[in-house]
Amino acid sequence: MIRLTVLLCAMLVASGQAHAQTVTSIPPLGADIAASPRLVGEGAVIAKVNAALARRDQRDLDAITCFGGKPDGPFRTVEVIADGPEFLSLIIRNSSYCAGAAHPWWSQEILTFDLETGSETDLLPYLPAAFGTDPQEELAVLFLNTVADLPGDCVQVYTWALRDGHLRFDLGVVKAESALMLWPSGLAYVDRPCLDTAYVSMARLQEAGFHAKLIRALLPSR
Repeated sequence: MIRLTVLLCAMLVASGQAHAQTVTSIPPLGADIAASPRLVGEGAVIAKVNAALARRDQRDLDAITCFGGKPDGPFRTVEVIADGPEFLSLIIRNSSYCAGAAHPWWSQEILTFDLETGSETDLLPYLPAAFGTDPQEELAVLFLNTVADLPGDCVQVYTWALRDGHLRFDLGVVKAESALMLWPSGLAYVDRPCLDTAYVSMARLQEAGFHAKLIRALLPSR
């Protein structure tokens, strides 16, 4: 098994000689409201990704500023977790409070683009075929097995959310960790203390049968 893993990694390195995609920062959308970075260069794929990032910035800005209202404490951060060559992955965190709401709102979303096509992807096409067309249960098992120190009552929270059809996972490519990030969404506001992040290692992804393109994307860029 060890020899097979080493061989597979060597094959992936040999086939993944492309460089990281250059990204650049742009001015913020407002005080404490970061803008998404943009890809540098020319071509249809770069233009498509940058246009999508601009639309996402405007959508989030509208929500954060209460659609022209008077928000309290609006902020937005954008973190690049993968910069190619296969995928551009960002973590976007938004927060604000709009008058009349029961409580402030906060969100975290992983936004990923396939740099071969320029299209946004949820990475679900790169899961093992055995996960089926609705892989949330398998992702929940992978998540719970990876986050080993999750309190028992939080395990129950995830189990109930999955049973009720509310639990979904955002997936992201994290170059610095050489891992696939699993971020749960759909938990009730009162269950936010149970939010956690799973980082699934490359070796575990290989063993589970994840797509070679996804595993290759976790390798360090040149």
